[in-house]
Amino acid sequence: MVEIARISHYSYMYPHSQASSCGESPQALNDVSFTVSQGEFIVLTGFTGSGKTTLLRHLNPDFSLQGKHQGCVHVAKSTRSNESGESSNVRIGYVPQHPKDVMVAETLRDDLAIRLSSPQASKHRSATNVETLALMANDIIGFLGIASIVDIPVSQLSEGQSQLVALAAVLSTRPDMLLLDEPTAYLDSVTRRNTLDVLQRLNIDDGLTIVIAEHRLSGLLPMSDRIIALHHGRIIVDDQPRVALRTLYADPELRPLIPDVPRVFLEYYCRTSQLNHHMHSSEACVPLGVGEGRRELESITAYGDNASCTNKDPLTSRIMNTTDAQTATEDPHVSPILQVNGLSYTYPQASRSALEDITFTANAAQVVAVTGQSGSGKSTLFQLLSGVINPQYGTITWDMHNDNETEHQVSNKHQGDRSRPWSIFHNRHAHTRRMHPSQAGPYIGYVPQDCRILLNFEAGYNPEQSISHGIYDASNGEQQLKTVMSVIRETHQILILDEPTQGLDTNATKIVGQALVRKASQGCLVMISSHDPDFCITYATQAIVIMGGHIVAYDTPQSIIGSQHYSTTDIHRLFAHIDNRILTLPQSEAFIAGQVGQEVQMP
Repeated sequence: MVEIARISHYSYMYPHSQASSCGESPQALNDVSFTVSQGEFIVLTGFTGSGKTTLLRHLNPDFSLQGKHQGCVHVAKSTRSNESGESSNVRIGYVPQHPKDVMVAETLRDDLAIRLSSPQASKHRSATNVETLALMANDIIGFLGIASIVDIPVSQLSEGQSQLVALAAVLSTRPDMLLLDEPTAYLDSVTRRNTLDVLQRLNIDDGLTIVIAEHRLSGLLPMSDRIIALHHGRIIVDDQPRVALRTLYADPELRPLIPDVPRVFLEYYCRTSQLNHHMHSSEACVPLGVGEGRRELESITAYGDNASCTNKDPLTSRIMNTTDAQTATEDPHVSPILQVNGLSYTYPQASRSALEDITFTANAAQVVAVTGQSGSGKSTLFQLLSGVINPQYGTITWDMHNDNETEHQVSNKHQGDRSRPWSIFHNRHAHTRRMHPSQAGPYIGYVPQDCRILLNFEAGYNPEQSISHGIYDASNGEQQLKTVMSVIRETHQILILDEPTQGLDTNATKIVGQALVRKASQGCLVMISSHDPDFCITYATQAIVIMGGHIVAYDTPQSIIGSQHYSTTDIHRLFAHIDNRILTLPQSEAFIAGQVGQEVQMP
């Protein structure tokens, strides 16, 4: 295979980086070596802050990173030629974690018109007339199936929709190698699978070289040629997916990187003393996904004896009582702290409402998860609840239960200056400071999807000092975790967190989830939006499903997610034909333990 990129013994340290209090190396990358061959599909994985984004950026010559470098990064010439017959540099397409950053126009249609007519793009085709440009744009839009959002302003798109729009914009440049940083962080489970299918088609059908940085390996393993795992800036695994999984499982610290489906079988092999066989045998295969997992289930001893479990079965009782965290408990006697009635909102120049006739109540001491496909209206709802934008129809009533104010109501009438989102300044050493322009602000802690909105400078703050404190050296995941936890620690009665776990690894997600449960146990109302069904089941007490701007369900997460086949957990899809109530990894481990007559050992 033709080698198109090589990194040899490369180390990198951000400016002003310092060793941590526990003595960890300040190097973002430490003696990294690997190659990328034409047509490969490579996944970079690792915990938050392990160096994935930094490594991905070093593959893109357009990035000029300041700091201390050592070693070599080489990107080869393209195998394609321009009109003069000369070979050009490999064209790199880069989609960052925040996809709106790559857009150069207000809408995708205008963005494509600019990109396709640029001098750089026109070098690789003989005609640049309007009809040709329109045909090329139609080709990209049709391939991704996003014609319905081509004329919607980027500012009005959800982060999930923005991800697809950014991908279309980057593909218009016809890259030789596509770099994607957490491309599915904002996507619901169905849209995520569809997006991964598109990437697989680009790789297989077009031979496009793809390098992805991702925490969540679910769905990526079957289509990947190699898994490269980083830990503290070092490459610790670089191998084919099945071999990489075995290597990760051999180190208990790295096991959380393994997706649920292969992990449940690796746990089973360990319990039945088959692990050495599966670790070292070239014939033994660790299931990479649900399809392979179901076939492997058939080989488990006594599997058929429990194929029709009921509530009276001892094994089923143990399964259903097994969770990896205790959710907040709801007090039925508490009056609602939030009442939403007939809430509707339409963005300017939009053809349909973002939200229509939204009505629900929520009590204190709850964790309410708002779910739904990308673009369903979740972020719009949270902006309305937090006072960032004003409702056009309907009412939002907060019952704060405090000495100075017993009720705060926001109606379709303008209530003060709500045009500005509140902001937070945060770094590794400074305390959190906050402000909110709405009247309900002192009681509400709000984190938008893009937490960078909250990383603004205080008036008069010295930028040089902020750099030395490491705000911009932190990965997006580190910024997300620190921002969310800073707001959680404040004394709010209500938390409104839009995708608080996006871009976080399993360990960081658990930290956030447990903090939310503690906050709810103190009497707070916690509202989150999430595309992670495992997180909702584990930590939420109630779930609201929004589709097309309408509420279609309001029930417990277990009831809602357990009734679905596609927008559900991988474990549920794996075990649904055995027992439809097995939703999480701990529940599946309880089932597996029952097969071999062992007690499940909870982490």
